[in-house]
Amino acid sequence: MEIRTALLSDLEGIVRLLVDDELGISRERFEIPIPQAYIDAFSAIEKQIGNSIIVAIDNKKVIGCLQLTFIPGLARFGMTRAQIEGVRVDKLYRRKGIGEALFRHAIDSAKAYGCGLIQLTTDKKRDEAHRFYERLGFVSSHEGMKLALTGLEQSFFVSLAGHESRGACMEAAPFSFVKVTGRIVQKFREYPTYGVICEVRE
Repeated sequence: MEIRTALLSDLEGIVRLLVDDELGISRERFEIPIPQAYIDAFSAIEKQIGNSIIVAIDNKKVIGCLQLTFIPGLARFGMTRAQIEGVRVDKLYRRKGIGEALFRHAIDSAKAYGCGLIQLTTDKKRDEAHRFYERLGFVSSHEGMKLALTGLEQSFFVSLAGHESRGACMEAAPFSFVKVTGRIVQKFREYPTYGVICEVRE
């Protein structure tokens, strides 16, 4: 098994793991070709210093992954901290030390970068994951909170080129609206990952 930074060629396997999950199945989308949203996100991660996807590879197959981000800060006397998220291990490879190997790699990388601590958030439904993190030395010291910036059922209405569209924007589809000559036009790049449901009427 090899632990390394992910390549674009690994993206299909990574997305497959994100979807093959009790929570991820409702918020991710796997198809061939890979939705452009994932390609764009991977490109942005690669370009950002201190942000990477770490993968576990066995026989050229992605069997585990996590995202590791280094975050400079002023608090704690200018401490840099590491953030771990998006942890997945292939169901066929669980309880074989894959997750621990990924975390050991991430911890070593954080130490080498000069981070003072590593933090993560974990869904309250993932009891088994909680026990795994505690076994690695993580302590449940804080309450984590999140604010969704786009509602699950945010309605939108668009009049574009003489057509009327109604629908629901699932999750966080990146819509941007601008007003032109008294009409609202839709200005966005389509991301099928987010499952936009539209009804278009003439």
